[in-house]
Amino acid sequence: MRGLRIGERCAIGWNTHFLDENFHQLHGQVSGARIEVGDDVWIGSGVTVLPGARIPDGCVVAANATVVGVFDEPRCLLAGLPARVIRRDVEWEYEHPIERTV
Repeated sequence: MRGLRIGERCAIGWNTHFLDENFHQLHGQVSGARIEVGDDVWIGSGVTVLPGARIPDGCVVAANATVVGVFDEPRCLLAGLPARVIRRDVEWEYEHPIERTV
């Protein structure tokens, strides 16, 4: 409804929810907002990404985290409910499953 941008070379686990709209208003506030996911982001299984969230390049989001709001620092490990920075300067390498078998 509001928009979702997912960057290049991202890995997204199963049972992940991107919610760019709440479908209701509280006290007259806007109920949804565009979600931005940078390049080289790894999102674990069971993650919920709420309206207006921004996940920068190179970040890893731990399984079952809930991402709320805007994160500006790239290459961080985000975990928890709500998600927060757990570790900085993380690195991971994307491997496409088909490329490994060829």
